[in-house]
Amino acid sequence: MNYKRIIGLMLFIFGVALFVFSIHAMHEIAQAKAAIAGTSGAFNKTHTNNPLLKSIGGAAEKKVSSYDTPVLICFIAGIIIAAAGATTFFYFKSKKRFRRK
Repeated sequence: MNYKRIIGLMLFIFGVALFVFSIHAMHEIAQAKAAIAGTSGAFNKTHTNNPLLKSIGGAAEKKVSSYDTPVLICFIAGIIIAAAGATTFFYFKSKKRFRRK
């Protein structure tokens, strides 16, 4: 196999893996946001406005939201790298040479 095809195959596998892991991370972030919303919603229903609970809930939401941009970048990069790898793999097909008899 041509070394350029091997590089293309490796890029494709890496891009797909990055894409899959970023989808998993997006799912985990969504679950964390739902858990924070459910927990903070229970405390907001009480009539006492405790500033300590509001600051803890806001800090957790900010921490979880800070991972949105890096995961989105990994998602887009995974798509681009997989497409580049597939293009490289199929562009550099090994050409068979035919001999005339």
